[in-house]
Formats: sequence, structure tokens, C-alpha cells
Amino acid sequence: MTILSQILAHLLMGVSCDSFSIFNGMICDENFLLLDALSKKNLALAMGIYWRRFFFDFWMGNYSEARGWAVKALSYSKCSGPSMINIKCTVARGLTAFRLYREGKGTEFFNEGKEMLNGLEKWLKVSMDWKKGLKFSEHFVKNKVLLLQAELYASNCEVRKAKETYEASIRSATNYGRINDQAHAYEMMGDYLTSILEIPEATDCYRMAHKCYIQWGATAKAKKIQEDHHLDLAGGRLKNNNVKHGRGW
Repeated sequence: MTILSQILAHLLMGVSCDSFSIFNGMICDENFLLLDALSKKNLALAMGIYWRRFFFDFWMGNYSEARGWAVKALSYSKCSGPSMINIKCTVARGLTAFRLYREGKGTEFFNEGKEMLNGLEKWLKVSMDWKKGLKFSEHFVKNKVLLLQAELYASNCEVRKAKETYEASIRSATNYGRINDQAHAYEMMGDYLTSILEIPEATDCYRMAHKCYIQWGATAKAKKIQEDHHLDLAGGRLKNNNVKHGRGW
């Protein structure tokens, strides 16, 4: 695990760890690391730091802040080609864009969300056509495509399609043990149901998201879900609550 991945994991887990001890006091935190990278024109490292910050704000639901970090990261290099990291960046950017659109930030975010979805759908087709030689599988991409599609339907006020597609994304993530994707799909569905005032069903989704985040190890994220939505964790009504998982920060 790289130092940036380690920092992200520790933040989501809510644990303290001095990731910079390896520098023997020469670099004491991420801000110093970023300044060092910029002064030495180490653009790959600077871009990595911006993406680390993007992903943390994205996971914590700070979408405007996440968008800002993505813009800085993309000023160094665009996400192109179906690699695992590019897929993760594309999904997170698309989800961020759709959310900002629904928050009234402008139609350009709706168009950006559709652009990210179109790119991901092409990569899904690639993963289905090429069974060998790829660093990712159809299973890795499919639930992410479904989640972005659900957000598109939600943004278009297509309630039935949105609900069905959120549920399909949850099933896909569950079937292939993608616990982090499962957690996020439950959370996104909960946010959507809240927006259309289906509060009991939304609360069920948040309970399941909390459960999945705990099993993923993202304790800080789970705590935020509980606090933001005032969860009583004594129960829930969703029947499809089988949790399979593989950790994938």
C-alpha cells in the first residue's frame, strides 16, 4: 500500500498513524509532501495527492470540495484508458457531478455525469469482450455502471427506474463481494429516497450502508452515516442484507 493509499485508509478507518515517519522528520505531513512535489516538479506525486484528497471528500460526502480536488488533479493528467484507478476516478467524478447537479449547481454537472457514464459503459463492453489481458473484470465495473445509471435516472426524476437500478447495483456488488461498492450503493439509494421523502425506506438503506462500511473497516465513514442520519441501529426492514466482502480501498 502506497503512503497516499495508507493515509486514505487511515482517515476512513478513523485511526491515527504517522505515515510520514519514513521521512525521518524531513517531511512531516501531506502539505509538506505536496510542496516538495511541486517544488521538484514531481507532477505524478502532486496529482496523486490531489486524487487522495478528492477520494476522501468524495467518500465523506463533501462533493463540492471533492470536485475542486478533481479539477486540480486533472490539470496534470486526464483519466483515459480502462485501468482500475481510472475506472474508480471516473465513477467518483460521475457520482459527484450528478449530486452537484441535483443540488442546483448547474446543468454542466448533469452533462459531466452523463459523460462519465458513457465512458464507463464503453469500458464495461471492453471488459465483456476481452476476457484476457485486462487488469480488471466485468464484475469490477458492472455495479459501478448500474450506480451511475441510477443517479442518471434520479437526476431525470424517473423514480421507478432509479429505484430498480439502485437495487440492481446493490445486488451486483453483493454477488461479487464488493463490500465498499455495496455500502456506497445503499448510501446513495438512501440519499435519493430521502430526497423524495420516503424516509423509512431511506433509513433502512442507511442502516445497511452503516453495516457494510463497518465490515469494510471504514469506521469513520460508518460513524458519519450514523450521526448524519440519527440512526437507531437496532433494526431495519430490508430483506436483502447478505454481506459478502473483499477489501478494496
